[in-house]
Amino acid sequence: MNLRKYTGIREFMHTEFGDISPRSHIKVDGKPLSMSLKFRQMKVSAFDYGYIGKAGPAALAHSLLVHEFSQIMCLEHAEIIADQTYKEFMQEVIALLPNEPAKVGREQQSKWELKGNAIRAWFTARFPEYGILEIDL
Repeated sequence: MNLRKYTGIREFMHTEFGDISPRSHIKVDGKPLSMSLKFRQMKVSAFDYGYIGKAGPAALAHSLLVHEFSQIMCLEHAEIIADQTYKEFMQEVIALLPNEPAKVGREQQSKWELKGNAIRAWFTARFPEYGILEIDL
């Protein structure tokens, strides 16, 4: 059964200069999500979400797809499929994740959660030409 849970939290910290500095943490089942090789080679330094962008949001979309698909196929094939589809995933899913801060104690945060089966369901509906991926509902 596909019980993977992807979570993101963006903390908005106050700097010593009075600015607000966002810091995003992305995890899969409580452990940090690794950035995909493609975006490590491009020297993207951090994930981001809540908008369409060539660095952080694109890296998150690609990395989520690679991680999820590598659970059911070899890493090489997962990377190929992610290369071909991550832009749509970024535009239709990653860009819609909440990025507005909510006050939590003294600091501000934004949070989201995606289940692995939701990623697969999105993919199967969006790209039927790839066939149906194993989806646990």
